Amino acid sequence: QVGARLARIEHQGGWPTLGRTAAGTVTDQLWARRADLVAALADVQQVPAHGDPTPANMCGREADDVVALDWSTLGFGPLGADLGQYALSAREALEPLLESYALGAGIDVEAARLGAYATAAFTALTRAEWSLSRAVRYDVPVEAAFRHPAVAPHLRVITKVADEIDWLLARNL
Repeated sequence: QVGARLARIEHQGGWPTLGRTAAGTVTDQLWARRADLVAALADVQQVPAHGDPTPANMCGREADDVVALDWSTLGFGPLGADLGQYALSAREALEPLLESYALGAGIDVEAARLGAYATAAFTALTRAEWSLSRAVRYDVPVEAAFRHPAVAPHLRVITKVADEIDWLLARNL
């Protein structure tokens, strides 16, 4: 049964290595909702996006504006997407950042929530899958790699966005 499930996930995409963990049910459910989430994100206001909003690229302030470097990935994306990606490497939780972002931009917090939450969740899970899949093979217990220095930080980020993942799963699309 597990082998058939892994084959199905690998064929369809998803996070097959994370699927071997206690998070497997949640990751499978979120992956199954991806088409609906992408469709919903298409309806969110598209705005200019930095594309790589890490603390290292947000290096300072000029009055109330953030000074950003490295615009090589500039493009357009759903409102809130850059914030969702930024939150993965920020000390603060996403929700307070989202509230500050909405206040500073003069927008309704709900307008940016889907973009921020979806970007944070899918990016966190994909990074964790990537690192975990390289640290283990299918013939060893996945749990053996949880403390690996290349894996553990990504697993901690998943726990940081657990509430956002729950919100995405509970959202009616």
